[in-house]
Amino acid sequence: MMAYLSARYLINNDFTKKVSWVVLSILPCFIYYWFTGDEMGIEFALASFSLYHVLRTFRWGMSAIVLHWIVIMLGIVLLLCVQPSFWIYACVVTLWALLCMGLSVFGKPYRTLGSFTLIPTLYLSIALSEHAGFNISQHGMDLVIWALVALVGPTIVHFIVCSFDDRHQVVWKWHTLVMPKWNPQAVWTVVSITIAVFLTTIFVRYYHVPESNWVIWSSVAVITGEFTSMHLKLVHRVGGAAFGLAAATVILLSMPIPAVFYDFAGILIIATLCIPKYPVAYGLRSMLVALAAGGVAQSVLMGEHRLFDVFVGDIVGVASAYLVSYLALSYDKRFGVAKAS
Repeated sequence: MMAYLSARYLINNDFTKKVSWVVLSILPCFIYYWFTGDEMGIEFALASFSLYHVLRTFRWGMSAIVLHWIVIMLGIVLLLCVQPSFWIYACVVTLWALLCMGLSVFGKPYRTLGSFTLIPTLYLSIALSEHAGFNISQHGMDLVIWALVALVGPTIVHFIVCSFDDRHQVVWKWHTLVMPKWNPQAVWTVVSITIAVFLTTIFVRYYHVPESNWVIWSSVAVITGEFTSMHLKLVHRVGGAAFGLAAATVILLSMPIPAVFYDFAGILIIATLCIPKYPVAYGLRSMLVALAAGGVAQSVLMGEHRLFDVFVGDIVGVASAYLVSYLALSYDKRFGVAKAS
């Protein structure tokens, strides 16, 4: 009886259900990796999660999923093509961030859409550019295969959800359950993000920072549009990165990590995105990233690298927000336009 009640609770528990959908959405990428040994399969699980997350936020049909998938893949190709040029790359990344995060002016769900378009394009284009021997003109078919594998999981989840879990979610068509709501104050937030992305992109390219996506995205993630929550998020992010470094070091010094963990690390890292408490989720994610690096020396190096990247990106983001806030106040005093917080 206890086992039956526990199973019923797990099935009906929203968090358990969400984690199950996430694992199922990214599972094809890991199956592809296990059979081929191609580590880019794990990397493209991020695209699968992004498609799933937007799908569940908007409850759109399959046509919208495919369109979102096409936009992400085109963004990856675009950023890869401009990689060789310093200034063109900086400008294109900034423009892409502006287009994605500019959706924030239509409300919080649309910021989610923008974020989970920018994140996979930024992370995967940088991962591919750092991938030994990868060339877009020579390995285009590989990119197509990774992209198709990334689409499989969210598609399976979508049809299961439509059939058994959420009968109100449409199968193929678009709908307007989440209507855009114009928020003029968010314009200044988008301007802050644009400046922060431009500055961090120049920084990472000039100093050849590896895993530069951490710096660039940190400058975006910390800008919330309101100073109190931005300061709190800065503390959570830097504190979480520091916790991840310390926790990974303690774990590796106190117990051996089985080799099978590294195969599942990607699933665990992405699964932390389901945790509702941001400080807990970010701290665990930072710890798992460090643990997945390998031995003690590699994990400490990875943890220190992540802490530095997060700190630099967050500071640039906060500074950009303060600069734009000052400009917004000056603009308001001169033209009488409502200021942004």
